[in-house]
Amino acid sequence: MKLTDVDFEFSNGFFTQRLSDLSDDEIDEVNRIAQAILDNKIFDCETKAVLAAFQIYLESQAETNEWLSDGKHHH
Repeated sequence: MKLTDVDFEFSNGFFTQRLSDLSDDEIDEVNRIAQAILDNKIFDCETKAVLAAFQIYLESQAETNEWLSDGKHHH
């Protein structure tokens, strides 16, 4: 499955990000996470794996940005 086969938008009070707006490198990272989800049989559906991977990717970016803005002192 290609990420272009599905699109998803994550939105919270601070920002909105569409899966289709990610760069090629970001898409590769989401694909790696999705493949790990499938390999570990967390989900057996490729679409669910991609959506979960996208959310995990965004949460990791948010945590990293918070850590950096806190002077690398965040948990």
